[in-house]
Amino acid sequence: MQLSLSANPRLQSLGWEQRKADARTRQADARPNPQLSIGVESAAGASAGSEATLSVGQLLELGGKRDARVALARAEGRVALLD
Repeated sequence: MQLSLSANPRLQSLGWEQRKADARTRQADARPNPQLSIGVESAAGASAGSEATLSVGQLLELGGKRDARVALARAEGRVALLD
């Protein structure tokens, strides 16, 4: 039995399929990254110099989007393991 497992690439890949499914579920469960933007403007001919703008943004997921994304990733993982 051990020889069959070690010599059959299809059987060896089953462990990797489970890991890939787990990784997809973790990725789906991750919250979006915050965004940081920096802008510098220089008015030509103005004696005042330049103006800098800094903004921070965070996407707020509403309406169960994250839960739906995780449920889909879990379902796809179960299907992948059945193949």
